[in-house]
Amino acid sequence: MTINLPKEERVQHIVEAAVAEFLEKGYDGASMEAIAKRAGISKGGLYHHFRNKDEVLVFANQVFMEPVEELMRQLTASATVARGLEMYILHYINHWVTHRKELEFYFLVMDKAFRDYSGQMLEFVQGVYQAGIDAGEFAAMDARKMAITFLSAVDGSLAYIMLNEAFEPVAVIEALQEVLVGKYELTIDN
Repeated sequence: MTINLPKEERVQHIVEAAVAEFLEKGYDGASMEAIAKRAGISKGGLYHHFRNKDEVLVFANQVFMEPVEELMRQLTASATVARGLEMYILHYINHWVTHRKELEFYFLVMDKAFRDYSGQMLEFVQGVYQAGIDAGEFAAMDARKMAITFLSAVDGSLAYIMLNEAFEPVAVIEALQEVLVGKYELTIDN
């Protein structure tokens, strides 16, 4: 029973139970009652922490996205935009490849909440490309189109990596870095 655990541990048990429930039954098939039962708490105890299963889903997703948000911070703090993008591709794909359960949950959440996420990520990546153009690191391009291409390619590659072992993460990362970053980088002579 998680009832006697500190709040942080109880919430962690709830998140683990919710992820298992959502992955097993899908969003529509999951219920607050089933999540509470898996977490070893009463339904009222679950409602003490979350008003509904949407809140549980969003919170669990936020927990899983913390490493990705850290990668985004590292990208924007990188010495150059090109290196930041290359490192983001490398670490983003490696993160999800080594966290398959979270990746499956990520796709479930994306199905439920894709519009909000995709808009935020599009704005972020467009800003990164625009910063590279403004800094003279990249050739002139349409930053919005590149952001759409980047997100489609990077996130799309995750499905292929997850579903088909022939898609080696290292080869995918190298291809994405070459096509999405290297192809547009300007050579600066000293």
